[in-house]
Amino acid sequence: MKKKFRKNEIIIHNGNKFIHLDEDSHTIGNCERIAKQIKELLPDIIMFELPRQKNPFEILNTQRPNQKSENLIKNIKRNSKQARGNFEIIYETIERIWLEKQHQVLLFRFDAPLELTSNCITLPNDWQIEGIVWNYLREKYMTQFINENNDLFIGRKTVIQCHNHHWKNIKFLLKNPSVKMIWKHYFVDFAKSINVETYSIEKMLNILKKNKRDTLLKYWKLMSDLNE
Repeated sequence: MKKKFRKNEIIIHNGNKFIHLDEDSHTIGNCERIAKQIKELLPDIIMFELPRQKNPFEILNTQRPNQKSENLIKNIKRNSKQARGNFEIIYETIERIWLEKQHQVLLFRFDAPLELTSNCITLPNDWQIEGIVWNYLREKYMTQFINENNDLFIGRKTVIQCHNHHWKNIKFLLKNPSVKMIWKHYFVDFAKSINVETYSIEKMLNILKKNKRDTLLKYWKLMSDLNE
């Protein structure tokens, strides 16, 4: 029985339209689905749930569709195959759009810095308070990218490719919620939904210190709306 995928959701933020593609796994079937949707949508911008760092996207975005560096494209597909399994299927579709349609598609990584995204390796396998903090901080970066690049999206069809869990929280943060609402959303309601104990901010930060979550503490100071 084939899995039924959610219909792409469209939101308007600051007058710009964003289309969400759910990236719930990197199986062949799921990557083929995303690739098909990209082909049908023919977007101008695609934002990937990938860490921010210097990458070939920056160079490719300066090149015309029919002048993209073949070596860079090969490297992207090879690296994606190593890191994300079947993700190269998506890049192959984008490459065909560049070459066959002569349509410019700009690519961006809009997740947090690699230092933070890779921190999941040291987190518990089950969802504890550290996991909630980790995702909250990443989603702060994702929302920041959208807000800080508003002019980039004007008049362009923009696709946001990320897990549905992140998408729900991005939509919430884009509404510019109060500190109280953010705390309740992440650290009360969501925590309870996955049977994680709710703490005060002070006690939560003490847990991070006790467990030596230095990276989380570092980015908490940089990005959190909940700093006391």
